[in-house]
Amino acid sequence: KKRIFEDRYKQAFLEADALFLYKPYNAAAMKKKEVFHGKQVISSMRHLKGKAHFYEDVDKLLFHAKHFLKPGDVGIVMSCRGFDGFREKLTASLDR
Repeated sequence: KKRIFEDRYKQAFLEADALFLYKPYNAAAMKKKEVFHGKQVISSMRHLKGKAHFYEDVDKLLFHAKHFLKPGDVGIVMSCRGFDGFREKLTASLDR
């Protein structure tokens, strides 16, 4: 959720086939200059050619992720918090 990690994330995501980022948890409680800028990370992922998106609504993220993922794909959810129930919702929707 902190801006200090942006460059590391950009490097880590270079090999990704797609990228879906969600707003940082409790960003309003942080100094604006310290908050992770997901939209900037997404804009730097030009090699993904339209397969990189930033979401502020967990249901929109869930909708797009479950329609993007196909059987056999590997998806990684990185979060130190509950992520508004995203992981559980995604797992349940893919099990159907």
